[in-house]
Amino acid sequence: MSQIRRFFALPEERQGDIVNVTSEYHHMARVLRMKAGDKAVICFNDGWEHLSVVENIDGKSVVLRIEESRVSSAENGYLTTLYFGVCKGDKNDFVVQKAVELGVNRVVLFDSRYTVGECDDKKLERLNRIALEASKQCGRAIAVQVSRCNFARLTEELKNYDIALFCYENQREGTVFDVLDSKPVKNIAIIVGSEGGFSPEEAQAAVDAGATAVTLGKRILRAETAPLYVLSLTDGILGRTK
Repeated sequence: MSQIRRFFALPEERQGDIVNVTSEYHHMARVLRMKAGDKAVICFNDGWEHLSVVENIDGKSVVLRIEESRVSSAENGYLTTLYFGVCKGDKNDFVVQKAVELGVNRVVLFDSRYTVGECDDKKLERLNRIALEASKQCGRAIAVQVSRCNFARLTEELKNYDIALFCYENQREGTVFDVLDSKPVKNIAIIVGSEGGFSPEEAQAAVDAGATAVTLGKRILRAETAPLYVLSLTDGILGRTK
């Protein structure tokens, strides 16, 4: 199914094996100029993918019939939320795109004491578009959502995870391998700071909320490199044990 165009439809657009797509109508009908008989993969953001054929296109919707359904092999056996400090420029775009490719389920940008970047509603909308396109491009059956919060809210949410990795630049021992190796994990949070890193008070607050501080090694990683490094390690470890 990976060689056929992929689209995300709303659950209410499906009636049995018939899908009446209006949410992606412009892209399918106007941009791609699809026609009756064309194949498409339709996803409803639930981890399943459906090989479908276009039956009809009118002035406002694309009608498809589902021919085959299966659980997507592109989704991990565990859920990952990436929290990362808002960065300057287009670094946020890069991190969101690559995080989706690496299997993250949710991305949350946060403000902390040393963040210098900004993420207003317009930028957040752009990041969600980037996440959607990345989800399609890499064959995901989940359309990853991007949101934002402050650091206090972040610490409140940590109770919802089996493990929370707090990637702290001043941590000198304890690696991702030490925390994750051979441990069953279904829901993990990864917390990475912006260019300015974290204050000691923020680090303590994260640990007090249940996070485990880890080091990312002896080299200093850029803000946009660190989350991708940790996501890759996590997938290597948990993907082996799931």
